[in-house]
Amino acid sequence: MKKTGIIFNGLKVRQKQRQICEEPEENAIREENAYEVKEKEVCLDVTYFLTFAVVHNPVCKGKMKQFSVLQILHYQKLFEASKYHGEYFLSCLGYEEYYYAQVVLGMLFEIREGEKKEAKKSYESLIEMITAGWCEVREELFERPSVKFHKIQEWAGLYTEQPAMGLSQLCIVYLLAEVFQVKILPDTNSALLFQCMLDRNTIWNSPKAEVMEYPFQNAKAEQKSMEFSRILRKQMKYPYRAITGFLNKKEEEFDYYLQNLFHLGGIDRNVICGEKIDKQTFEILTELGGFENEQSLKEYVYSLYIVLLSQYVSKCLNYLKVQNPAVWETKRMEMQDREEILLKKIAELEKRS
Repeated sequence: MKKTGIIFNGLKVRQKQRQICEEPEENAIREENAYEVKEKEVCLDVTYFLTFAVVHNPVCKGKMKQFSVLQILHYQKLFEASKYHGEYFLSCLGYEEYYYAQVVLGMLFEIREGEKKEAKKSYESLIEMITAGWCEVREELFERPSVKFHKIQEWAGLYTEQPAMGLSQLCIVYLLAEVFQVKILPDTNSALLFQCMLDRNTIWNSPKAEVMEYPFQNAKAEQKSMEFSRILRKQMKYPYRAITGFLNKKEEEFDYYLQNLFHLGGIDRNVICGEKIDKQTFEILTELGGFENEQSLKEYVYSLYIVLLSQYVSKCLNYLKVQNPAVWETKRMEMQDREEILLKKIAELEKRS
């Protein structure tokens, strides 16, 4: 298997660069703002984009469910050994998607770094999975030996509701075009692909704390009743009790409504009773919501419950990730290696004595 193409070298994009002409042609009048345009070929890493698309594709997930436990564990170990652990990227995935992302990233690692036989097997498995997941691409886009970029851009436009999914779909199409030897003809829009993908890769590789900034400013926040603000702040230490501190008998229906929403999702509201928010989170929450007085209580409670529930879900996801069998297996093997080294040292010492 030749190690060439989009998986190994990335997506090649021609980037135009404008430079001031330093040496005008002979007999030419050099204008003050004269520029020459040069094109530079840049290769963009598509690892996260391919992974993001595959783990959200139901057909691909169905294929991965058929993998054996040993296969899954094998790819999870390879994922642990890879460099693709972008904190924000992984935080964008639900637990099921995170589970499948380990498999896909492990497959890509083996394709690039593994032994020839294993790499070829993983490559064929990945391409078979992607071909099955995007069978409509051949029917809708690859009718001819070449396709214009704007056509695949229109096709990918159906996926833009989810951030980065449109770009991820484009990368899948580029990979399939390579497999089926279809040429994608660039246009002015394809040049914009460079900056969009570069920005997204930067975001995905960043820590969550750096990405999740809150530049939002709500004019209403300045008009909050000082008394209402004081009450909210007092409730900050025990946010779960906030609702009981405001609601009177007439608003009991709202309390029942919230509890029913939790039941509708399959859990009881009590699961978040131990959640707390720190001062910074509280300040951001009240600034984003701009809660003015007790008339905005329901908005505040809705917002508060979303934050508390998000914290609870985040803890559950983190716990499940820590329980990853591949992580435990890796730790077990490391401990076993250390024990073997220690036993060898003991044996050497005994021989000397």
